[in-house]
Amino acid sequence: AISSAISAGAEPMIWFENPKQMPANLEEYLGGIEATLNQASTYNVKLIRYGNEPDNTAYWMGTQQEFFELYSSVADTIKSTSPDFIIEAPGFMNAMSGNSINQWITSFLEYCNNNDVPIDIFSFHTYSSSPYTFYRNSKLIGEELSKYPGLSPIYGNPKLANDEWNLLTGDQWRKGAYAS
Repeated sequence: AISSAISAGAEPMIWFENPKQMPANLEEYLGGIEATLNQASTYNVKLIRYGNEPDNTAYWMGTQQEFFELYSSVADTIKSTSPDFIIEAPGFMNAMSGNSINQWITSFLEYCNNNDVPIDIFSFHTYSSSPYTFYRNSKLIGEELSKYPGLSPIYGNPKLANDEWNLLTGDQWRKGAYAS
């Protein structure tokens, strides 16, 4: 399937979703990631996404510090397997908290900077009834990323990405909202 996608001109991305808490056997967990990456390199895969909404208890139930440490271990495994892999992470659910950037984001970037943890592409999600929200979130997070010029060994400043974005009308999350 990967070969067919590549021959059609697609560039595949591997996505490792974070577990809900720190793995009981971190070494085994990282070994599984490394084995997958070694196989992926035979297909010339370059983009690796790690994580999904660690600021959402549906996806992460541990502490911020535990997630940051897990991400650090995973990022080290990814870059040790191949420094050419591009890490996209971690897909924060909430870009903003009121008028400020989500504290998870600022703490994550500070942790990565202080501990030499690479991140090449920083991703977040936006669901809103206003396109302005997407613009505001992108602008403010982009300004925050500019404070970290060496965080990405590939790009310098991490690139900004939004890998989930929807304009919502009405209450799309309400049960039965999609029923006809």
